[in-house]
Amino acid sequence: MEFRDRLTAVLKGRAADRIPFAPYDSTVPRGTFSRELRNRGMGLLCKRETIESTTPNVTAEVTDEESGISRTFYHTPMGTVSTGFATQRYRFQKKYLIEKREDFTPAIFMVNDTRFHHDDDFYHTETRHLGQDGLVRGNGPEPPYEASEFFFGLETWSYVQYDYPDEFHALLEALEAREVRRIECLLESPAWLVSFGSLSGSYSPALYEKYALPFYRKYVPMLQDRGKACVLHAHNSNITVFSSLIKQTGVKVVEAFTPPPVGDLTLREAREIWGSRHRDLGELSGDDLLFRGGCRPSIHNESPAKRPQSRGPCNRIHRDGTLGYRRRNGSDFQGRLRGPHGLHQRFRRPWRAAKLGRRKRTAVLGLSARDRPDARPILRDFDRAFTRLWDSVPAA
Repeated sequence: MEFRDRLTAVLKGRAADRIPFAPYDSTVPRGTFSRELRNRGMGLLCKRETIESTTPNVTAEVTDEESGISRTFYHTPMGTVSTGFATQRYRFQKKYLIEKREDFTPAIFMVNDTRFHHDDDFYHTETRHLGQDGLVRGNGPEPPYEASEFFFGLETWSYVQYDYPDEFHALLEALEAREVRRIECLLESPAWLVSFGSLSGSYSPALYEKYALPFYRKYVPMLQDRGKACVLHAHNSNITVFSSLIKQTGVKVVEAFTPPPVGDLTLREAREIWGSRHRDLGELSGDDLLFRGGCRPSIHNESPAKRPQSRGPCNRIHRDGTLGYRRRNGSDFQGRLRGPHGLHQRFRRPWRAAKLGRRKRTAVLGLSARDRPDARPILRDFDRAFTRLWDSVPAA
């Protein structure tokens, strides 16, 4: 069985001769380690922008400031808004599209002005070049509530939906109309494996059920009826409290699902909740641990059973790189942001060794026995899990 046929069979609920191992092509290192994994049967999952967007009535102007910030100004008939990215060592966003109340109007105009088209030639070319080595995963829709965060940044987004509720809901309505246009375009696209939102854990299950779940229930069946396999990217470490809601989305493929010790939901528990029809593109912490470095956000000095759950978006960002969540009694707890998913500060520690030494293992999990008393059993479990995964890949 060729690798593409094997991965396709699993995603479509059919039997395969072996479990496919397919990290993102962008996370696989080059060199001897990659060649050895490929010889052992590793394939590739290639994320590609198969749906392109344009804003015909918006012009963009890019300027580079002396401070090392690259600013992009978007000029619309309703006003001008801008974004800013630091470009010195790492590229991360410093300024967001909406920073004050007056920015809502031009930002909503940009959303309403967005048009989509599918590039069939690009998809077929990428698929032909990949051959039997893997699959192309196209870009799909995002729930409006989730997409709105990237207009503000996490901290401002947490406040603005309560400070300016009318403007915020107007933005959500515009975003849903935009995603409907994207879905209409996606229905005509030849790409059958497509992304459909993500689950970051940065807001509570109650808000997820209120804002995101209705969008999934409405549009996932529409795509599945046209033969599309929708992929939910669930990279949050507190996935247990969202597990029953994931089942209600109707999505059959959960990507980046991370079992313990980084996540808090085991594969057996996921199967019991989601059922055998779900296909899990899981991680140890997936491609991040094996190929990129870093770890998922974790709450230090608390066991998984004692971690307090947030009842809303985080409402404080501390200078030491932690998030503060406000509980009902008014106290805070801090969740450290580490690894590629931390507060949009995506740093990476790549390595190429097949085995992880103590220093690299500590860099992966963000902890050590020196600074955390309960780290030793976690590190031991991690070593065992990594060894099981490595030994499960058959030699060529």
